[in-house]
Amino acid sequence: MPGRWRIALAGALVVVVALVTGAGPRTGPTPADPAPTPAPQGLVSGLQALDQKISQTIQKVDENELKGSELEKAAGSLRDDLYKLLVDYFPPVFGLPFYKVFNGFLGIDSYINNTAWWAAGNQEKTTSEKDKAVASIDHAKAELKGLQDELTGSGASGVPPALLKGLKHLNEGLTTAAQRARAGSLKLTELSDLNYEKRHLIRDNTQGISLFGQPFAHVEYELESVAYALERVQYGVPFGTTPHKNTAASALRGARYNKEILEDTVVQPVVSISATFYAKGASGACEDTQSDPNFGETCYSVSATPPNAETQLEYRWSLAPPVQDSPPVTNPNPGCVKFHPLPNKAKMFLDAVWHHGDEDGCNHMVEGPNGHMGAISVVVAYKDWTCAAVYLGTNDPASTTKTGPAGTCFPHGQVSLTVVKMGIGPSGNSRNAPYGNGTVTSSPAGINCDTSCQIVSAGFTGGSQVTLGANPDSSSKFAGWSGAGAGCAGYTGSCTVTMNTNQTVLATFQHT
Repeated sequence: MPGRWRIALAGALVVVVALVTGAGPRTGPTPADPAPTPAPQGLVSGLQALDQKISQTIQKVDENELKGSELEKAAGSLRDDLYKLLVDYFPPVFGLPFYKVFNGFLGIDSYINNTAWWAAGNQEKTTSEKDKAVASIDHAKAELKGLQDELTGSGASGVPPALLKGLKHLNEGLTTAAQRARAGSLKLTELSDLNYEKRHLIRDNTQGISLFGQPFAHVEYELESVAYALERVQYGVPFGTTPHKNTAASALRGARYNKEILEDTVVQPVVSISATFYAKGASGACEDTQSDPNFGETCYSVSATPPNAETQLEYRWSLAPPVQDSPPVTNPNPGCVKFHPLPNKAKMFLDAVWHHGDEDGCNHMVEGPNGHMGAISVVVAYKDWTCAAVYLGTNDPASTTKTGPAGTCFPHGQVSLTVVKMGIGPSGNSRNAPYGNGTVTSSPAGINCDTSCQIVSAGFTGGSQVTLGANPDSSSKFAGWSGAGAGCAGYTGSCTVTMNTNQTVLATFQHT
């Protein structure tokens, strides 16, 4: 298309490791593999600025301030702004600048969709419309040829042979579509099949590539949705027609909507939790019911703050008990380990009560030098991300508020597992007990929590199986697993977790 973009501008696995030393919580996760690379702040700011500019353009269209060539110019400016973000912030793919690969995929898609406008109304029956349909397919073939040249050029590397083979087959399909257009027999389903084929080529040949933690195909699709909506405003529907006010406003709103989806896809949310500790007997601090009495013990309340107060979020709380007697309790009273699927709200609040005795069925008589150690985790499902945040610490003699490290987020298709590594001392020894230590690892790789780590996070594909192994240090022994169903209940050296949902596992070491 004349004037088309050709600028040359430059679920999830979380392991919470609680090594009970009696000190306050250590800071920061120690993941075995690097966490998803966050979107640069410049990209975040640029997407927000683009949103504002699209909104201003919509308002001008609605008020008849933009039409004809001025509207086309405004749409072109929006597309240039989007493209500059691709040039400035998106990483290379197949050894090539991202925008070059994206531009090729987008061009194929744009012209296939453009041809569909004729096929949908059988307008290619006339000679004039047949010529337009054929010309649009020829443009798609030219875009495909340009992409092939880039992928086979001297600057490309690591291009899957299956991708090149698939592009060749797609070109053959376009040639057949052009022949049918000339004969006036082109069907919309044929074009849909070609688009479907292109979509699968991207998905199947970019599985090892991520963009800011998300699968390449997932992000590329959202980018295409934004870009094509802006093309419709600039070049009309089909291309070459004068954009109608209502059509342009609708396309701009579609561009803004898809831009918001894109932003939610590439920008990791920030999830954090904080805990407020209350001394024994503090008025109103602890829940005290017949079914869950607090016996006047120390407790703390916990709140989680998601990234956007207006976004619907799904929470899953899991409370790990404080230090336990040996052997660990594998089927604790609900007051000892709680799972709370909570309703969608912007900020959640939960009371957690820790007892000194075993009246509640937890059987956790051991304390650290500063009192009970507890770990509370929350998993937040936020758009295309699963984020897990953990608070780990002891109760304080007075009311204080502390904030744990920010949650770790995992991309589309992954779920989280929380593992709490805890030491235990001999029953009845409530102060300065000798705690055990060791290393927790996983197969497949992702978790590698050595003796120095406290909180570690990683992500695994939903539905997969993860085997956790425990290796005590020279002065400790492994005392057992609990949590995550029957797969991690017992005292063997390993446990297997099925990642069909977000999970929590406890690993306990004892000093010998």
